[in-house]
Amino acid sequence: MRRLLALIAIVAVAAVSTYVVSPGGRSSGNRPVASAPDSLADSLDNGAAVSSRETDRLIAAYEQVAHHVADTGVDGMLATLYLARAKLTGDVGTYRQALDAGELAVRLAPRDPDSRTALANARYALHDFAGAAADAAAALHEDPRAYGAAAVLGDCSLETGRYDDARRTYELLNRDVNNSPSIEVRMARLAWVTGDLTGAQALAAKARRDAVASGAFGVGLAFYDVFLAQLAGDVGRYDDAVAAAARAVREAPSWHVALAASGRALAQRGDDESALAAYRSAAAIVPQPDYLAAIGDLETLTGQRTAAARDYATIEAIRRLAVANRQIYNRLLVLYAADHGVDVGAAVSMALAELKVRHDGAGYDAAAWALHAAGQNARAAQYAATALRIDPRDPRFRWHAGAIAASLGQRARAITLISAALSSSPHFDPLQSQRAAQLLSQLRAQR
Repeated sequence: MRRLLALIAIVAVAAVSTYVVSPGGRSSGNRPVASAPDSLADSLDNGAAVSSRETDRLIAAYEQVAHHVADTGVDGMLATLYLARAKLTGDVGTYRQALDAGELAVRLAPRDPDSRTALANARYALHDFAGAAADAAAALHEDPRAYGAAAVLGDCSLETGRYDDARRTYELLNRDVNNSPSIEVRMARLAWVTGDLTGAQALAAKARRDAVASGAFGVGLAFYDVFLAQLAGDVGRYDDAVAAAARAVREAPSWHVALAASGRALAQRGDDESALAAYRSAAAIVPQPDYLAAIGDLETLTGQRTAAARDYATIEAIRRLAVANRQIYNRLLVLYAADHGVDVGAAVSMALAELKVRHDGAGYDAAAWALHAAGQNARAAQYAATALRIDPRDPRFRWHAGAIAASLGQRARAITLISAALSSSPHFDPLQSQRAAQLLSQLRAQR
């Protein structure tokens, strides 16, 4: 039972971290998704606030103990608690605290699988996938039933494009711990990033049902609705995206991911002012570059150009921050630079450097888009083709590949790809979908 509870807790943390920072899994898809209630402020409930306060209380208590005794269990628990707080606050410093606590726990007990798993989670959250995988493997070596470590190992495979390895790991976990929502949502995400949207939707819906049945609440439940909203938006079911995201906001009204999800779904449905309000609420908690980029894009579309320039400038400031920040926000910054023609040479370097480690579809797409922005379209087309082989249905991948094809004079291919992107999700991104529609119109008018 202890292992099962640990799995559920650790997997929830890792799953949230995957969605928030890597957004990775699919970079540009990390402009979250959701529909806010009539008033975001009115939606505050005690559940989310108590969860956050309880985390802080536990951290304070364990820190007190840690000052007086060196105990691997104390430091391992602190690592897990710091990660839980970091997911709520988005604070990079708190992620570093989790890493430090995990490293201390392992130094005190290098063969303890729980300590290794705590450290693996911390490394994973900071995108040190090789280090996280090594720690997870070490935990499994000591205890083959260290399910939390197995989950991290599968997540590292997923993030680095080793999809077959991820599938095998998740299937083994699902066999040993059946009807676990945290495993089901991982399998859903694997289906999503490889283009099986039907399978992803079915698995994600089951994961949420099982999460409710298991008593999940707050962020632990809202995560599933945010993911469902993302899936609905990718296939153009914007009312469903709005509804799923609205649930996420009700379940965790002070969680920046749910609020930003609200902004994305509302923008997709065309409610720009409400979308701006939701995104601004998210950015007030955590000024992530994708949130600020969405705000700036919506401000540009609604004629608020001075405000947009201010928000774009903030993204530039984030880009110049510490290496740890750039590591977490790498892909978001690459896509922002490519979308807006800002320092595209650096964006190309960042994208290609990360692609040496992470061979996933989103990585190839980000590299393709950056190379296109830099005018290297022949090379960009190669990366775009790889991204589409991994996931042929992502509307962003199709749009990027279509724009690159148009730049190479491949009119018919460009029309096919851009038409497919807009057919699946006509408003996949406030600004980019408009540009896609404009280019498609120009291509069709050519003789």
